[in-house]
Amino acid sequence: MAEKCAVTSVCFLPKGRLKAQALPYDDLKDFDEDELMDEELDEEMEEEAPKTPEKNSKKKNKGDEENGDKKEKTNSPKTSPKKKKKKEHMTIDEEFDLDNYDSDPNEGGAGGKTTGGNKDFAFANCFNMTDNDRQLAFEDPDISPEQQESDSEGSDHDIKAGDNVFVTCACEDDACVAEVYVYDDEEESMFVHHEILLNAYPLCVDYLNMGRKDKNFMAVGQFDHNIDIWDLDIMDPMQPEFSLLGEVVDERELRKMKKKKKIAAKNSDTGVVKGNNKGSTTKIDEKNTGPKHDPLSGHTAPVMCLNANPLQFHVLASGSADHTVKLWDLGTQKCVTTLDHHKSKVQCVKWHATEPSILLTAGYDKKLSILDVRRAAKDASLLSLDADAEQASWSDVDPNLCFVSAEDGTVRCYDARKVIGGTGKEATEPLWKFTAYKEKGTACSGIAQFGNVFVTGGTDGVAKVWDLKNSGVITGDGQDNKSISAPCFLHEKNLSVGPILSCAGGKKQHGDHGSMFLFGGHTVAMWDLRSERRLCENFGWKWDGKVESEGEGDDGEGVKKKRKRKKRSF
Repeated sequence: MAEKCAVTSVCFLPKGRLKAQALPYDDLKDFDEDELMDEELDEEMEEEAPKTPEKNSKKKNKGDEENGDKKEKTNSPKTSPKKKKKKEHMTIDEEFDLDNYDSDPNEGGAGGKTTGGNKDFAFANCFNMTDNDRQLAFEDPDISPEQQESDSEGSDHDIKAGDNVFVTCACEDDACVAEVYVYDDEEESMFVHHEILLNAYPLCVDYLNMGRKDKNFMAVGQFDHNIDIWDLDIMDPMQPEFSLLGEVVDERELRKMKKKKKIAAKNSDTGVVKGNNKGSTTKIDEKNTGPKHDPLSGHTAPVMCLNANPLQFHVLASGSADHTVKLWDLGTQKCVTTLDHHKSKVQCVKWHATEPSILLTAGYDKKLSILDVRRAAKDASLLSLDADAEQASWSDVDPNLCFVSAEDGTVRCYDARKVIGGTGKEATEPLWKFTAYKEKGTACSGIAQFGNVFVTGGTDGVAKVWDLKNSGVITGDGQDNKSISAPCFLHEKNLSVGPILSCAGGKKQHGDHGSMFLFGGHTVAMWDLRSERRLCENFGWKWDGKVESEGEGDDGEGVKKKRKRKKRSF
């Protein structure tokens, strides 16, 4: 039976950024300074302990000499004075013949006799092969150069400048892990370069560089209310670089908060509750229905989404099930702003590509928000959706346009200029809207876009490709063009990964065509759209001439995924 696995989030990494080989984790990072001092103190005490009996023995020997002890003048019958004197002046190397330790006993290290360490040579095969012995084995004339190259730890697992690299966060039976994948376009294969053992259930991930050209990090939002920052260039790290810690709310206070919110919602029309014995009424203040805590502290519920600012590298935005959006300064590792304009769980946060202060948010309160974080949360522009939001993003062609998918299977496109500067119906109506998944209960859980390529992923496991050619996204005239229409459906494929939980892709860098898209479900799948002839003809790609898949259950050409995992032992 296959292991249970849920790939909760996926993220492409910039090409040419990661180091070819991940560095080994420095064990000294695990040492606590207090523990280190205690160990050093123990070593000093052990060294000082034998000094006291030595002094007593010297005094005793001195007294014996004064009394003219005859035993000092008597030679030992086993060791002559000459040999004893010679042995005292011998070094350790000479005494144990360490220079000939590794020589063959058949050759007779010192005059054909087995000396020192060579007497145990017969048991050398009981030990593991050392690096030196391994190198000598490669120099064997019976081993061909091709075999030597294949057996050695070589460049096959190195990350090359042209490789597609991405990271996935998954939860399995025995652990939660983040895996760094490498996809070789020439060989059409992908493998796990290295993995990182996470501290809690991961819900979201994003790439960080924090303004450093020589470093690569990722931020992981977790179920334990924390955001862990990991170094992607370190192999098997034992702990994150640092954590943006959340808070744990007392269960009793949490129940009281929920009860008061229910009362407040029930009486929201009148703003009053039943009177006391004297018949008076009391107003409900919704803002004071929960436990008091510092607004600049960490999240008090699971972190559901996060996004690094593409222009201000030290700024990170996060959304949580505590109904808040927090802005973090990664330099000081502290929260600097808390936004509370949502009334339910925050599912999406995305920074604008060219305006560093504009933030797009969406949540389970069926609201989409575009706001300037320099202003108060009450000034946010809120748009109503027909269902809970699933994923939101900005257009990579026209930065004024944004997309949002919802639980009812629909996708909408809004113009931020109309939302912020418009009035009335014009500010709240989308440019276009279409239903990507019409079956009841199927949510559009993932969206990704590059150019006029628009990809959606559903909880039914089906990925669909749409053309944005006439949607106003490519021409950039979404504000004035009256001939704007919804995207045109082109192709769909069942990726056989179960319900699609996350989707990413559409990154054109170093000569890519923007045809690679990632999907996370029970496992991770990468779909190269150039494997489909119809899509190549529509988007102007060169078709590779491979046989296309038949049947929805087949992975088909162009879809690469990890089917099985080796179970790790701890």
